[in-house]
Amino acid sequence: MPHEETTSTNQDGDCPEHRQQASWLQARASLYGGRDAPPPRPEPSSPGWRRSLVVMEWALEWCAYWLEKMAIFKVMEYLGKFSLVIGVIFFINEHNPWTWRATVKANAWSVITSQEGRKSSGGRIDAFETLNRYGESLAGVSAPGAFLGGVTLRHADLKFVDLTEATLVDATFQHAELDSAIMVRAKLRGANFSAAALPNTNLSGADLTAARFVAAQLAPGTNLVDATLAGANFSHAKMQRVDLSNNVTAAKAVFSFAFLQEANLRDMGAPGADFQGARLNSADLRGADLEDADFRNAILTNADFSGANLKGANLSGATLTGANFTDANITAAQRQAAASEP
Repeated sequence: MPHEETTSTNQDGDCPEHRQQASWLQARASLYGGRDAPPPRPEPSSPGWRRSLVVMEWALEWCAYWLEKMAIFKVMEYLGKFSLVIGVIFFINEHNPWTWRATVKANAWSVITSQEGRKSSGGRIDAFETLNRYGESLAGVSAPGAFLGGVTLRHADLKFVDLTEATLVDATFQHAELDSAIMVRAKLRGANFSAAALPNTNLSGADLTAARFVAAQLAPGTNLVDATLAGANFSHAKMQRVDLSNNVTAAKAVFSFAFLQEANLRDMGAPGADFQGARLNSADLRGADLEDADFRNAILTNADFSGANLKGANLSGATLTGANFTDANITAAQRQAAASEP
């Protein structure tokens, strides 16, 4: 019986030599992973050139097997995958909208700073609009004398900007923040400041012909001394204590329903101006030229019209309580048409 068991075991191929070879192959497979090792060299059973091909195939299989297991080729494989990942990262970074925006904004700022002090636009119109479109604050920017005609800066942050003598014809500043901006002697014909905030803004000597300030905030402290306001529209604007004195030209300007309490309009030239429904409580209009002006339903309580020219002015329905018309050019019929007498 023992002899038969030994014979059966040998027939099944479970001899010590076979077990040792199998263990060695398993160890290599565990160490290197990947595909299994090629079989041992085949016995030359095929004659002639076929045997050569079989041997060559066996040799190539072992060559590929060993090359696959060499560390340098493993490293090269991982380097290839790593370079692919790096390429993807660079591609994503290059096409990342945030990176692209940062580059665009940096270029725009470069244009503005490089052109400072020059009169020509030099690309600044596009630069200003680009930065504003991306929500960048333009506060404190200096561009005196620059040509920026037609620039559109809605909702822009323009606090403390210096645009002295700049050309801003037909520019758009709707809903912009212009607190303490300097626009002395700026050319602003046809500019749109509707709903903009301009407290403490210096517009002295500026050409604001046909400009629009509908519902704009020009108080407190806005300076319009010597400004040209012919045909400008200030309807519903907040202009308490605003300075419009010193021969300001405002022919046919519109101030309907504007808030002009305690405003300084002394010596202002505003023939044909529209003050319908405006609040001019305690306003100073001494020496002002208000010929043919329209004050219908305006509130003129305690307003001072001393020496003013009110020839042809319409005061129908106006509140004149406490108003001063000393030496003013006004007829009794005009005063009688008002809602109340002083």
